[in-house]
Amino acid sequence: MKRRIAIISFVVCILFTLSAIASSSTNYKALYEKLLKDYNTLKTENQKLKNDIALLKKKNDELQKKVASMPKLSYYDIVINGISAAKEIPFINYNGRRYVHFDSMLKTFLSVGDMGYIFNDQAKKVEIGAFVKNKNVSG
Repeated sequence: MKRRIAIISFVVCILFTLSAIASSSTNYKALYEKLLKDYNTLKTENQKLKNDIALLKKKNDELQKKVASMPKLSYYDIVINGISAAKEIPFINYNGRRYVHFDSMLKTFLSVGDMGYIFNDQAKKVEIGAFVKNKNVSG
């Protein structure tokens, strides 16, 4: 008798559990619609990010072209007839041409040495000579 009551109690428990599970109606359609909406949102966001990446790559390429066309500073030693005239003179490479700083050009190529010079802006002249006291003055 006790055994029958235990079996009946066990069967009732199982039936109760199954009915509870069956009564909790999972709305699979709503779950599917939410997942589909999330998927579409992520898909749109992914496409936007891909577009942003393409735009950034384009901007990067444009910047690389600008950087390549910018002047570049290089240092060269000047040797005249096998004799070192100057060390590490700054040259600027720009559009396939080399430009040298005026101070370096005077001392190296014109053999001015330590003579002074000034830019006379009014006369549009560069005055070079021992008489020039301050080479930083623009007149």
